[in-house]
Amino acid sequence: MNDSTREAIVETSRASEKGTLHFGQVVAQLMDAGVESYAVDFRTHTATYYPPGDEAVSVDIASPEVEIAEEFDGAAIKDAILGAQKDEVRYRAGVQTPLLRGWLRRIYCMNR
Repeated sequence: MNDSTREAIVETSRASEKGTLHFGQVVAQLMDAGVESYAVDFRTHTATYYPPGDEAVSVDIASPEVEIAEEFDGAAIKDAILGAQKDEVRYRAGVQTPLLRGWLRRIYCMNR
């Protein structure tokens, strides 16, 4: 992976975290950088991006310090995802809602 690809991934991750990009823009920029999937782990405070091949890019993220619910609330997760897709919810508010309802990890796969 070249430095410009790695830089594009890190910059997109940071912009998402700051809330300056909506979900669709994040996905488009990551796809342009060649990312096929990514995982966000709120317990380790990392986002890992997977382009084709063996290399991955891990970025430290600021995860909110909130209680993690004991039960999974699928309806709340659906609402959070739909809100992100409609640009009604951005990163900071979006991650707090799922975490409060027991969503510990999210994985997105992007197929061209």
